Amino acid sequence: MNFTKFSISLLLLTGLIIPSYSQNVHKDTLLSKTYDKLENLFYDNFNDSIAAKKYAKAYFKKAKKENNFLRMETGKYFLAQLKDNFIIYYHFCDSLIKKSKEKKDFEMEMKIRISKAISYHHYNLPEKSLNEFLIINDILKLHKNDSIECLKNIYLGLAKKRDNKISESLKLYNKAYTYIDTLDLKKLNDTFLSLPSLIANLYKDLGQYDSATYYLDKAESVYKKYGDNDMLGNLPYSRGKLEYHKKDYKKAIKYFEEFTKKGLEDLNFRLLISTYSMLGDSYHNINQDLKSDLCHKKADSLNDVYKMFNPKIEKTYNFFIKKSKQQNNLTEQLKYINKLINFKDYRSNQKKEITKSLTEDYDKPKLIAEKNAVIAKLERKAQKDKYYKIFFGFIILLILGLLAFQIQRKYSYKQRFLQLMNQDKTIETTVKNTKSAVNHTKEVSGLPKEIVNNLLEKLIDFEKNLSYLNPQVSLKHVADQLETNSSYLSKVINQHKNQTFSNYISQLRINYVVNELKNNSKMRKYTVKAIAEEVGFKNTESFSKAFYKFTNVKPSYFIKELKKLEARS
Repeated sequence: MNFTKFSISLLLLTGLIIPSYSQNVHKDTLLSKTYDKLENLFYDNFNDSIAAKKYAKAYFKKAKKENNFLRMETGKYFLAQLKDNFIIYYHFCDSLIKKSKEKKDFEMEMKIRISKAISYHHYNLPEKSLNEFLIINDILKLHKNDSIECLKNIYLGLAKKRDNKISESLKLYNKAYTYIDTLDLKKLNDTFLSLPSLIANLYKDLGQYDSATYYLDKAESVYKKYGDNDMLGNLPYSRGKLEYHKKDYKKAIKYFEEFTKKGLEDLNFRLLISTYSMLGDSYHNINQDLKSDLCHKKADSLNDVYKMFNPKIEKTYNFFIKKSKQQNNLTEQLKYINKLINFKDYRSNQKKEITKSLTEDYDKPKLIAEKNAVIAKLERKAQKDKYYKIFFGFIILLILGLLAFQIQRKYSYKQRFLQLMNQDKTIETTVKNTKSAVNHTKEVSGLPKEIVNNLLEKLIDFEKNLSYLNPQVSLKHVADQLETNSSYLSKVINQHKNQTFSNYISQLRINYVVNELKNNSKMRKYTVKAIAEEVGFKNTESFSKAFYKFTNVKPSYFIKELKKLEARS
């Protein structure tokens, strides 16, 4: 489930957001739409930044008009998502919190803080999230609110779990579970429904596997009863993790493989990294090293892409360190030692308040010592063989040369793109040039001036009507259309356009498509093949060659640069 939709439904279902007001505005305006409708339109058009921004702004404007703080906060969150910049959103939350304090509206203050805290938690800022929940906790001592108390206990429980304080986390979860057990399950949101799985995970960490299985079974029955397919889709991961801790690796593999076949949204990549790491370890423990290697590579690759620093990735790094040692591959060994050191630095920065020192097989001092030993081996090996130095030096020079070439080529491409953006490729300009040719008619061998002028006038209509976009265009076809013969037409184009008929048609098409791509964002979403067909080329290759011939850039590059400009606007 999308995080923002989840957090909004979270607040709605716990009574934290006021129901939308009835609308008296004209039905055809955006402000007449309900908040739910604007929200759905925002996410349906999320990949179209212009449209999504329009709906986000309408949402915020509607909320501001109604002086609805919570809806204003949500609208600002939508806008922050589009820019992928949440600093403005957090500042806006602070301004709403200040206003709530001035009005002594403590319930409103807690609602804004809880939205802010959940956002911090989602974007992996646990200390800031924890700080907000601690402030909420202080307010709750004076102003009781059961639903907010429940949410606070859940997220504080997550923070305690992160600090490895399992018993304290379990106590907080059980408090929350006692509260939601009295509610109508149909009204529960994902956070509340996830509690059985969260509790099961804690019992798993405590080694109480029967209790863990009990809560996972309970979770499954609830999800099935209310048709929550998202939660059901994550259960194989939880069951696999339980079997993994029980060292029943064959069962763990069965559940993990089931989980990896599910359709996962972006928010589940953290679980996917963890799954592949434990799956790799499970295959290793039953001596299926090829599958183990493949799974660890997937975990490593996903972590490189999404930079999530999942705790389980440590198993993957240790796996490759051990493997590279066995293969005497010092470069790979150094690579994964560095990755593991970076991971530990990251985790250490996240857990500044944790006093418990690390006791893993590879703590940081040992890793640094091992890293230095590997570097020393590499240096000794390099000193023994001067030819290796020469070879690597040559490779480096070659790479630098290639990089310089790539940079120069990229710069040249950029300059060509900018020139193309400043050139006038409109239909009106093309027609204007042809009209100018009529006024300054050149002599054409063997043709009277009247015939030449007549053909140029007809070419003006030919260009205005975009007849050149017809894929069936040929010299004879156009000559018949202009009521002349192929020889006359060819001579006029050669003399007045300074090019062959084929180049004349290709250039008209390329000028047209350049102008369309500049001004029509819809066309920028087409494939190169679709664009080629749209402007009359028979195949992608002929279109790409023509485009490069007349613009000095490839169509794919031109479209990519246009999209960058659009994203920055």
